[in-house]
Amino acid sequence: MPEIKEIVFDGKEPNVYCETFIWEPSTIDEEKLGYLFIVGRIKNAPETSFYILNLLASRIKREYFSNPNRSQGLAFSQALKAGTNIILENRDRINWPLSLDILVASISGNKILISQIGKMKAFLLRKNEVIDLSENLEGSYTPTNPFSAILKGEMKKNDALIFSTSNVFNKKFLIEHGNEIFPLSKEKGQLFLEKKEIDESGIALFIEMGKEVVSLEKIVEEKEAKVKIFSQDSKKELMKISEKIKYNFSKIPKIFQDFWNKTSNSLKKHTERNKNIPQKEMTTSQIVSSQRSLISTKNFFYKRQNVLMILGIILLILIIGLSVWQNNQKQKIAEINQTFEEINKTIQEGENFLIFSKKQESIEKFNEALKKLDEIKPLTSEQKTKKENFKNTAESKLNEILGRKIIDNPQIIFEMQDLQENFEPTNIIKNNSEISILAKNSPYVYKIDLKYNKGKITNISEILDQENIKIIQATKIQNRNIYLILVDKNYKIYIEGKNFPIPISIPQSDNADIIDVDNYSNFMYLFDKSQGQLYKYQIFENSISSPTKWLKETKSNVKNLAIDGDVYFLLENGKLEIYSLGNKKGEIELQIFPTPKTISQIFTSRNHKYLYFLVDNNRLVLTEKSGVQVKEYILKDIEKINDLFVEENDGTIYIIATNKIIKIDQNQ
Repeated sequence: MPEIKEIVFDGKEPNVYCETFIWEPSTIDEEKLGYLFIVGRIKNAPETSFYILNLLASRIKREYFSNPNRSQGLAFSQALKAGTNIILENRDRINWPLSLDILVASISGNKILISQIGKMKAFLLRKNEVIDLSENLEGSYTPTNPFSAILKGEMKKNDALIFSTSNVFNKKFLIEHGNEIFPLSKEKGQLFLEKKEIDESGIALFIEMGKEVVSLEKIVEEKEAKVKIFSQDSKKELMKISEKIKYNFSKIPKIFQDFWNKTSNSLKKHTERNKNIPQKEMTTSQIVSSQRSLISTKNFFYKRQNVLMILGIILLILIIGLSVWQNNQKQKIAEINQTFEEINKTIQEGENFLIFSKKQESIEKFNEALKKLDEIKPLTSEQKTKKENFKNTAESKLNEILGRKIIDNPQIIFEMQDLQENFEPTNIIKNNSEISILAKNSPYVYKIDLKYNKGKITNISEILDQENIKIIQATKIQNRNIYLILVDKNYKIYIEGKNFPIPISIPQSDNADIIDVDNYSNFMYLFDKSQGQLYKYQIFENSISSPTKWLKETKSNVKNLAIDGDVYFLLENGKLEIYSLGNKKGEIELQIFPTPKTISQIFTSRNHKYLYFLVDNNRLVLTEKSGVQVKEYILKDIEKINDLFVEENDGTIYIIATNKIIKIDQNQ
């Protein structure tokens, strides 16, 4: 709790009543709501109506702490609504709106919310700076909507706050004399009240943040110059812990003592019964026999007593062990609850950043909360519920910010059947109403006619009447599929619709490792990983130009690429670099959340607004070309997405996942 001092100037007017109210959280669940402060004054009203200020404060407090699962902002606004009802119900008794001055404030962590009615002031003191927080709240209320405006702000560790009626403090006075009276003490407070000319009753709270609470001090100035100072130590929490420890440890000896008393009483009763039996004259042999019997009986009871003692000790050990285990469990539960409080605070910070349109900071906070939640192993059903609720809250906020859509039942438009052995799809190309699926190092292309929903397998070796053909990569130029193929050990181009291959010149082709092919305008680009070079070719009707080295300097660690005029290189380490005219323009920081474990593909073109990424097997992420995430699709029950194709102008997305063709309509 912050250190708080109250200043009261009592003008002894019969029709003025001033009061402050301070509430701190009473349970762990309420701690996220923080502290609630109310400073109020009723004037020009009969004394019989003064109780309404207490009623108003009580109703605001009750509503504010009524549901600890609400955020600070929601709890505050609902509390003000409850206060509004009290004011409107009693408007005639207090001569509303002319008679009531009240300020309500909530502080949770470094977040502060303020609303006020009438002539009230709220100041933030930060080093040598005085900020009038209530300046924008003055006059904001209406007779039917008293708390019509709420001020939100953030505080720092050593900030101080003043909540007061306007006649006690003002900004000019604080700027001129603040250093003389602050930090406020009893003596300085008394001196201030004696010197300051105040013509009517007023009240103020002075709150210092970032300090351990030692006392709540009340400084009162009356017309007769009597000064009363009240002090109260804050030890409630320590007392609770102390009493709990004393209670637990007092139970152990009591249990053992009760057990021992019962055993002793049983033995005593048996002895008393033997004493009361009438004695008879016995012979010597009878006496000996009786003594032996008595010895046997005593031995029996001694053995019984020893057994009971051992059982008592064992019971004591079990009780102590159980107590230790329970204390350990309680400690673990308390630690997890403390982590939940931190997570809740993090989520609230994310929500606050969202209010101020700080999208990036908000995303980071929600992800931080999710990471902490993943580390928690709940011990109770209540904690399991809490974890699930916090997780749902953080994920729903992220989904909202990032445009994330979880597709539980992806729209499968076609499922390929009777695939050739070792046919693993690597590329998908859509040309008008036809989709082509190819597998690297295979001569086969699976053709799907979307119009008639039919599929067939095409063997390029048969079309070209040549053996040992392997498809390496493919792209589309001017509505024609262009295949880079390897015939024996020679690279060639196959333009769909032709019945002959076109030789292509690739420098040092014996060692070439072509990892990706793309197009721009009427040009084809291919990246040779072995040379670290991007080669550019112009495609003609029946021929292809010689290669041009596009990169000014060779480039390593390239995974694949996309071209929209600039060239985007996705690197093996997941980073993205952009090049223009053969030179590096820079590195694009991908703001994808959560951070991808792997990024397998990138897609874009000059006719697409966004960059498209295949992430972590079943995620499709869209970003601005600056790298900022704008949308995401998560495909449930899909083990791996092999490749994607997006229609022009960011239209329909087509995905190949093993043998399934999936369609995503971005307009839905």
